Amino acid sequence: MADKLFTTEFNDDNLANNDMTIIGTSTIIEATGENAINCGGDIEIRGKVKGTITISGNADVYGSVEGNINTNQLNLQSGSQIKGDINCQNNLKVEEGSTVEGNVKAKSAYINSAITGNIETVSDVKIDSSSIISGDITTSSINVESGAVINGQLAIKRQ
Repeated sequence: MADKLFTTEFNDDNLANNDMTIIGTSTIIEATGENAINCGGDIEIRGKVKGTITISGNADVYGSVEGNINTNQLNLQSGSQIKGDINCQNNLKVEEGSTVEGNVKAKSAYINSAITGNIETVSDVKIDSSSIISGDITTSSINVESGAVINGQLAIKRQ
């Protein structure tokens, strides 16, 4: 009888569940290709990921990602670092102390940190006082708090 202790069957049905995937602080994941890493549920990244990530659920990033992120909703926690484009179907929240080097597309965004790249939102973007944006912003509504720095062009478009 074969020992199945470390064997897990994996198929496409597993991608449709709502499980939480956690990438720990001491973990480094490297993958190549356009859709290198697929997560069917939510994900929490505390370690380092290199490669494109596609997440059907929500993502909380405390660590770093070198690659593009495609997700439903994204929260970048303090200390997180993103080097790649972000495509977020719903809300994006970038906490103070995190950095993004890449273009951002989201339904709405709350920015309280540094972004080097263009920002495009369908509905609204709020830029907090400690934000430093180096790139163009395209949105239908914007709120910029006093003290925020924006180096780029602004386009307000109707929904």
